[in-house]
Amino acid sequence: MGVTFEDKWFGRVRRVDDTALEQPDFSSTTDLYSVVANIYEMRLIPIDIKSVETVGIAMLLPFVPVALLVVPVNEILANLKALLL
Repeated sequence: MGVTFEDKWFGRVRRVDDTALEQPDFSSTTDLYSVVANIYEMRLIPIDIKSVETVGIAMLLPFVPVALLVVPVNEILANLKALLL
């Protein structure tokens, strides 16, 4: 359909007037190219690393207050200082 459209409107020298915009060819071609663009954006696996990271953080976030209650803050800071140095 795209090749036919291009041949019809761009293939030969043709004077285009205001009635050209009333033709359904433009709308049909735009719709077709939109569908094709959506198909090219599809992936084999519908998730990516960023989605997995977001879900993982959302799952672990409620456990942060519990971990802070169990492990003393001084010990956490000492471990962080050891990791950074």
